[in-house]
Amino acid sequence: MKKDIIIYLVLGILLFSCKIKKGAQKESIKIESVEEVNSYEKIDLDQITSQIAGNYMITFIESIPEFNEITPLVKIDKTGKISGKNGCNSFFGQLNTEGSGLIQNLGSTRMACEGEADDLERAMMATLKEVTNITIDENFINFYSDDRIVLTGKELSLERGNWQVISIEGKEYEQMPSFEVVNNRMNGHTGCNSFFGMVAQNGFSLKILEPGMTEMECQDFDMKMESKFMQALGKITEYNKEGEIAIFSHEGKELFRALNPEQE
Repeated sequence: MKKDIIIYLVLGILLFSCKIKKGAQKESIKIESVEEVNSYEKIDLDQITSQIAGNYMITFIESIPEFNEITPLVKIDKTGKISGKNGCNSFFGQLNTEGSGLIQNLGSTRMACEGEADDLERAMMATLKEVTNITIDENFINFYSDDRIVLTGKELSLERGNWQVISIEGKEYEQMPSFEVVNNRMNGHTGCNSFFGMVAQNGFSLKILEPGMTEMECQDFDMKMESKFMQALGKITEYNKEGEIAIFSHEGKELFRALNPEQE
């Protein structure tokens, strides 16, 4: 009888110690639940559009290593509308944080093109569909697909620094005009008179509205050059960029060139 009691006591102690060990084991491997952190931050569309609104010439497309003869353009306004030239056709769309891509309702005109123009159009449209974020860095705009930069553009604006005219209709003169553009207003000096006008720019399209100048006569000054330059201002329909040089033209015919080192 005593032996039975002792055996039951020993078994009871062993079972109790096993439960303690199992409890200790469970306690030692217990994992606290970790709250999942989502690294994606919702894009503030109003903030983005206020920062990136402007005109840009595309300088980099991820899927095309080089393109030289054609310059795609992108315009973004403060309402989030995006448009431009894709290399062949005009395109349009709307920035929208809802949906799979940042640029929604993307479409374009349907003129048929060949060669580099066609390649650029296909690359531009495919790339725009992938865009998930847009950032601005000084005068450059970067379009991202997740963490990759897939498209880069440079701001098209005359409003940075002073422009020095270096030729008028291909001819250089001893004294040449200079000007600056601030808040869409042009102010400059011919070397004799001050001149002014309002600037209406849409990409490479450009008009100088209501150009005018003071009416002084200056000795030892080429008044014919001044007159030719003022006539050219009123004719401008577009301009193009070659590094730090801007070429101002009327329907493809060059009017004058101006240099600005800050525009490189």
